[in-house]
Amino acid sequence: MGEMQESAKIAIEEMQRELAEEGQKKMQEIILTTGTNKRWTSPWKSQKTGRVRLGSGPARVDSGDMLKNVGIRIEGGRNFIARSAFGWVNEFEDYYGYQDEGFTHWRSGNKIPPMFAIRDARLYVVKEVLPALRKKYERRIARGQRR
Repeated sequence: MGEMQESAKIAIEEMQRELAEEGQKKMQEIILTTGTNKRWTSPWKSQKTGRVRLGSGPARVDSGDMLKNVGIRIEGGRNFIARSAFGWVNEFEDYYGYQDEGFTHWRSGNKIPPMFAIRDARLYVVKEVLPALRKKYERRIARGQRR
């Protein structure tokens, strides 16, 4: 593989990493800002932490697992193909999906609004991050730079 091809392959993998990292950050931001700030009809004891809570705050964080388990995965390949993913790619618990998509609480019947963390982070990456990174990496590849 020539110098130009090697630098292009590295640039493509780096761009995929940046896209995934931006998606990861956006997902975590959404989790930290989409709490309902509502007082519940009765106290709730967390099965994970044992803490008793009276309501939702500004974030969707109790134990912190849903937030910290937002990760990235990069797959390099041949022929200048690289893929990246972000989200709960390594660790997933069912309640992450309920929080993300919304649900009806089994006991109170209240509708819990969705976070849409995956959807909105993906839209952010595709519409805002990708166009800027595409230009950055096209210039880098055209110049044949590794970094």
